[in-house]
Amino acid sequence: MNERIFHLSGNESLEVLKEFLEHCTADSILFLFPRKSWIFHQNTDLKKLRDFAEKKKKELTIVTNNALARITLQAVGIAVLATLEDREKTPFEKSRENFSSKKISTIPIETLRKALNKKTTPYISREKAPIFTLSRPVLHALLLLGILLMGFFFFLLKIAIPVAVVKIAPFKKEEEMHINVHMLSKSVFQESDLWRENNGIFTYPIEKVFVLSKTFSGVSKEFLGENAHGKMKITNTLPEEFTFRNNTRIQNQDGVVFLIQDWITIPPAKNGESSEIEIEVVASEKDKYEKIQGEKGNMPKGQHFFFPGLKEEYQEKIFAENITPLEGGKTEWIYKITKSDIEKAKEQLIKEAKESEKTELLYEIEQLYPERKDEMEMLPLTGKQFLSEIVEIKFEKPEEDLIGEERTEFSGEIRVRVQNYIYSKNDLISLIEEKFKRSAPEGMDLLLVNRRVLVPEVLSLENNNTLLKVSFSTRGIYQYIIEPKSKKGLEFSQKVKKEIVGVRKDEAEKNLINNFEEVSDVQIDLWPTWVKTLPTLSEKIQFEILEE
Repeated sequence: MNERIFHLSGNESLEVLKEFLEHCTADSILFLFPRKSWIFHQNTDLKKLRDFAEKKKKELTIVTNNALARITLQAVGIAVLATLEDREKTPFEKSRENFSSKKISTIPIETLRKALNKKTTPYISREKAPIFTLSRPVLHALLLLGILLMGFFFFLLKIAIPVAVVKIAPFKKEEEMHINVHMLSKSVFQESDLWRENNGIFTYPIEKVFVLSKTFSGVSKEFLGENAHGKMKITNTLPEEFTFRNNTRIQNQDGVVFLIQDWITIPPAKNGESSEIEIEVVASEKDKYEKIQGEKGNMPKGQHFFFPGLKEEYQEKIFAENITPLEGGKTEWIYKITKSDIEKAKEQLIKEAKESEKTELLYEIEQLYPERKDEMEMLPLTGKQFLSEIVEIKFEKPEEDLIGEERTEFSGEIRVRVQNYIYSKNDLISLIEEKFKRSAPEGMDLLLVNRRVLVPEVLSLENNNTLLKVSFSTRGIYQYIIEPKSKKGLEFSQKVKKEIVGVRKDEAEKNLINNFEEVSDVQIDLWPTWVKTLPTLSEKIQFEILEE
């Protein structure tokens, strides 16, 4: 009987295996499969392969060193070998006869699947299972190795691995700063004239002449109409007399004003009875709101009036009522420019020019120093150094020609010359920082100077206004030096480490805040996260600045 051995990759399909069986001329065929062949997990394909081999009258044997696969193959009814050598120890024909004559013990497929899915130790033949025996010295060595490994793990967990990052916000304090500065005119002095020990910086004189024009529509009205007139009864309920001069104002709630024509005296009230007198009144040209009254003064009798010049509590005790209709009022006027209109126009021009001085000077700075406009600062528009001069105020006509003209508006303009001094805010801040860094409190450094709060006061002008002495007030912030890279910061970090190594995180944070004046706030991060205490090695503690 001839035989043929096929060495397979384990990826062949069932059809390929059938072709091997069909076209092979040998009577005995051995398929040599690797351990992880796919067909070992396909019971249906294995049965089909078995049936096909029997149909073709081929003696099929599968060789594999996969013990579980051999169990599966035996359950299906396919002859198996662990190795090709087993074939030499037992001839194939004899093996086949024994296989055919003996009743094969099969394993139910469901039981086999459960055995394959269960995570158990792979089956090893008793004939090939090695038996190990350990001597006492070897056991001792393994025990010692285990103890050393546990100690090494403990060392890594408690000492070598843990890392602490201590983030500290340094304590800050704000202080007022005052400095007297010598400001030298750049047009006169040179760089060599600056003396730092006397706080010198350059100043730049600036001058601008500007013109402001305006049209005025608030022309006075000349009244051409007639004022209303009539009789009123004055009532006094107080036990004292009151005297009013002529042209005393009497007014109602709508602001309509009438004038007393003569001096009057109102007798006091007696025996609980009020006193009364009758008088002639004429409406004023303008009401309470400085508007022409005219026809507004016409009203029926019985209207209530009061004296606006009296105290409020008296206005209800002394009052008036018209006993005749108030009539004769006629509204008529024309617009006519008066001297008062001219004076008001001048006042308005001066006021608006004053409000424009700073804007005009700032615009001039932008034109002269376009690249440095953001750093150039101007001294205040008050004081000895500031000059504001009205060069000219004029109107479209000479004033004497304007007065009396009947028109509703007129125009005018004002020409103003302003002069001031500007300086570089950067130069001033550098000067302040240089001075106050030298006088910083022990262990602290100047953090910043408040650029927004720089209050100047001009003390004097000297040398034909080319040297100014100016006092500046501002506020600066100092903070403790704890940066680890600096010398003082390194000393601080070493002092802190001595206090917190091996200490619980919460206790360390409390200790730093309560016992170190340099600390404003603190945050400690530990790694691994389950660690609750800081490392016992100071090298494992790192410092960072906590930004507030």
